[in-house]
Amino acid sequence: MRKSTLAIILAGVITPYSYASQAIQAPLLIFEELAERPSSALVADLDGNGVPEIILADNGGNYLTVLTVHSATDIEVFQRLETGSANGVGIHDVDGDNHQDLIIDVGANISVYKGNSSGQFETSPSSSLQLARASTVIRFGDANGDGAIDIFSTSVFEDSITVLINDGTGTFAEAAESPFPTGQRSGDLEVGDLNGDQNIDIVTVNEQSQDLTILLGNGQGSFSPAGSNVVFNFSGAPTGINLEDWDLDGDADAFIVSCCSILPDGSLGTGVSVLESDGVGNFEELTNIPVGSNIGSLPTGDFDRDGDSDIALITADSTISILQNNGSGQFSLGAMSPPIDDKDPRLITVGDFSGDGIADVATINRTTDDLSILISDGSGGFSSIFPTALSFGVDPVAIALADINSDGKQDALVTRRARGDIQILRGVGNGLFQDGGIISLTGVNPRTREPSGIQAVDLNDDTFEDVVVAKGPENSVAVFLGDGAGGFSAAPGSPYPVNLGGRDIAVGDVDADGLADIAALGFSADAVAILLGNGAGEFTLAGDGNPIPVGDGPVAIKLFDLDSDGIGEIITTNQIDNSVSILKSDGSGGFVSALPSPLSPGTRPQDVDVGDFDGDGNQDLAVINGTGRDIAIFLGDSEFQFQHAPASPITLPGLRGENIKTADLDDDGDLDIVATYGIPNGTLVLLNDGSGQFTTRGDTPFPLLPREILVNDLDGDLLPDLFMFFDSDEEEVQAVTSDVIFTDSGEDPIIE
Repeated sequence: MRKSTLAIILAGVITPYSYASQAIQAPLLIFEELAERPSSALVADLDGNGVPEIILADNGGNYLTVLTVHSATDIEVFQRLETGSANGVGIHDVDGDNHQDLIIDVGANISVYKGNSSGQFETSPSSSLQLARASTVIRFGDANGDGAIDIFSTSVFEDSITVLINDGTGTFAEAAESPFPTGQRSGDLEVGDLNGDQNIDIVTVNEQSQDLTILLGNGQGSFSPAGSNVVFNFSGAPTGINLEDWDLDGDADAFIVSCCSILPDGSLGTGVSVLESDGVGNFEELTNIPVGSNIGSLPTGDFDRDGDSDIALITADSTISILQNNGSGQFSLGAMSPPIDDKDPRLITVGDFSGDGIADVATINRTTDDLSILISDGSGGFSSIFPTALSFGVDPVAIALADINSDGKQDALVTRRARGDIQILRGVGNGLFQDGGIISLTGVNPRTREPSGIQAVDLNDDTFEDVVVAKGPENSVAVFLGDGAGGFSAAPGSPYPVNLGGRDIAVGDVDADGLADIAALGFSADAVAILLGNGAGEFTLAGDGNPIPVGDGPVAIKLFDLDSDGIGEIITTNQIDNSVSILKSDGSGGFVSALPSPLSPGTRPQDVDVGDFDGDGNQDLAVINGTGRDIAIFLGDSEFQFQHAPASPITLPGLRGENIKTADLDDDGDLDIVATYGIPNGTLVLLNDGSGQFTTRGDTPFPLLPREILVNDLDGDLLPDLFMFFDSDEEEVQAVTSDVIFTDSGEDPIIE
């Protein structure tokens, strides 16, 4: 999961700006995808200004995101950290400097990121400890009475608890007697003083043995069982626990969630058991509440302003309910929130997001990959629900440039996989863009829509740009016809099934009828499907031989008329067998391999572009290799024979190739190359001498990884500009213009 940033490199212009500037009225997080499968959420005021932050960790990506909630409708990114795939997160002052620090659990590794007075965390861990066993849940408390925060971790695979002792500087080491045994499949745990001796004790819920493990601490980092594991009538397997003084008698009571309980109507659901502490390290069952379905955490807060702690939980039908405490540990189910429709809330956290002193709720929603804020009404219910513009899924995939509103300026279309739509950015000149709305794709769940490759081209000969987009999970291609004013409508019959997972697409004439056809690439199918166009924007799947086999693991496709016969050939880069396939059309929508295809360009070819590099009238190929760290140049002839050019391959400055495009960058009449690479990140310009020999004219480093690159005149000066978006952990989407690659002086490009 990665956040993506946009950059525009213009010839001879230096105009930095961000989407927060006057030129852009789009949401702050227009491209941002914050976390993939959020695993943990908590609320803290990190900078001490009275405004809460939400800290999000995820186990599907590599980032931790801190969001400042100014109000339910005003949320901004406070900080982003690349931490690795996180199972859990904690905020505590672990080094005694009075600043909150960040503790990240990435399975078998605990890392500490130290905080400063402004609430920001260091970008790399100050200490890291490799555990002997993978952790499931982490909690915090002072295990040995030295005033420093220690760490407690369960391991579901080992049926044990690991205790990590802090030396006072934020460096941890496993306690001498750790690990401590638990019941079978220990999951959630909590720590607190259970017997009134002022020492930290531990409780775990054990799903398989359906009991609790209670370990009493001696205040020196050692723990011993309170007795045999405690078994209660959970009516199911216990999965979650919360410790708090529910009855206000001074000792910690327990609140247990169990799955697969038998509900009063005979169905299976979730039960909640409230256990009262006996003050000496054990519990007595107080009440058992069937609540229906429940997923996620059990945050607490005073939602009804009566001075005791209530509990927020996710119930059936995607609603949020409050279990209201009467002050003696007796709970009743309060009013349910309105359904958070079609969002599937999976994780909740609590904070005062409206500034009225009453606990509110934030939900992380799985289906729509976004965040909702529920404002409490002060009586145990909710007065309003605010969906946000945040998104937690996979980042944008591909971009296309076209003048979609006929104003003479290039616009941008970006496929956004997690949101299942196409973002339109309208060009206003000089490389500036404004929010132009979205093109919605069919399907209720964004994860079944997942757009990937995109092309903008006139499909129905009305002079207006139309849009073609691959929809991988649906095995289809969607076509949207443009009205010339920036609006789009689905073509009749769209989306069109292609019977293979669509990853990338190309548009061209493959059957010699002068009409645009579509070639859809399937990575897992190792094949290309052909959709034949009728000239009105409607398409049908070609017949015999479709789909057409290509190499193993194809990732990029081009349709290009290599032999100048008016019919496009298929070119694919195939990462698994390290090849490039070239398929020649038979003139009726079928294809055969063109000898000597496949070519061997190098290791994991990532992208390909076509052009006549040596001026002989035949098309040549430029292939960038992902882990091969180079660019292979193949010079072609009229018989589809391709040979490596002299000095090919060309070594990249980075360890990973990304994208490659050809264009006449220096206005000398031949095609040059611009390529993006990563580790370190940058853009490389190769100038052609007219014979297919290339010279590295410049290497422009970027702090971010360029994901995709297009070349076009964005500011109307007839010079080629670059349009890119990047992997990023910056706070906001940015677009910048710079002369670091090109000048418009009439001389060769100057690289600084």
